[in-house]
Amino acid sequence: MNNEHNTAFCKLLKEHLERLQDPAESLQIRRVSGGSINEAYAVQTQKQKYFLKIHRRAPERFFQCEAAGLAAIRTTQTIDVPDVYTYEDNRTGDKASFILAEWVEGKKTKDTERKLGERLAALHSSPGPVRYGLNHDNFIGTIPQPNGLYSTWTAYYITKRILPQIERGIEGNGMDSERKNRLFKIMERMEKDLPEQPDVSLLHGDLWGGNWITGKNGEPFLIDPAILYGHHEMDLAFAELFGGFSADFYEAYAYFLPIEKEYQDRKELYQLFYLLVHLNLFGETYGRPIDRILKKYLS
Repeated sequence: MNNEHNTAFCKLLKEHLERLQDPAESLQIRRVSGGSINEAYAVQTQKQKYFLKIHRRAPERFFQCEAAGLAAIRTTQTIDVPDVYTYEDNRTGDKASFILAEWVEGKKTKDTERKLGERLAALHSSPGPVRYGLNHDNFIGTIPQPNGLYSTWTAYYITKRILPQIERGIEGNGMDSERKNRLFKIMERMEKDLPEQPDVSLLHGDLWGGNWITGKNGEPFLIDPAILYGHHEMDLAFAELFGGFSADFYEAYAYFLPIEKEYQDRKELYQLFYLLVHLNLFGETYGRPIDRILKKYLS
């Protein structure tokens, strides 16, 4: 943070800390690694240590949605997530959006990833609504994620997940006519190949290797969710796409929530969504794996 932003933001942060009964007379802020979307900081007061994320141009409700997603996962009492102490979206003036959360730190043990698989399976098995989707819009990365509640999974996934990413790609000139036409064809294939009414699971929604961390005693925590209610295989498919999960994770997951043999035939239809998101966020680097999936299913 430059001096101007530093002074203004520290004042704002101290106001929030005072409401948390942490006067923070002495405030130490140190930059830490925390992904490519937000600025991440460790905040130390006399009372405790916090994790702070700042986004200078965050969309409206950006951190509100993150806090709501963490709260929804916490409510299931299946897997740990950091406590959220406070957040603020698009403040008038300096427009500093931020979220202040529990500082989570620890070392993996031999059981950490087994616990992660076991507890993710418990999350996916927790009681939920009878419809698919979500009753409010949220975000995948910084991309607005439109939602709604649907009686069939295929209708939600095609209408609210795949189609908006295709439209965004067309608007951003990242979608040539051949790829666009093939994507519209694969939506027809999804209607046949994806289950219409699988069991409804609460999904993390953005489950790559950077979105889980280790706390005290090697306990796994989920972070940065983009929640929805849907087919649990969607989380597994993204976990496989970029790696970061061990064999212990998958074995423990499958022990508590067996994976259907058809998963291998349809997982790339779920990975396609995340590749489209990355295409829209980061560019044509992700075009080739998209085209490979389209070729596989449409040849």
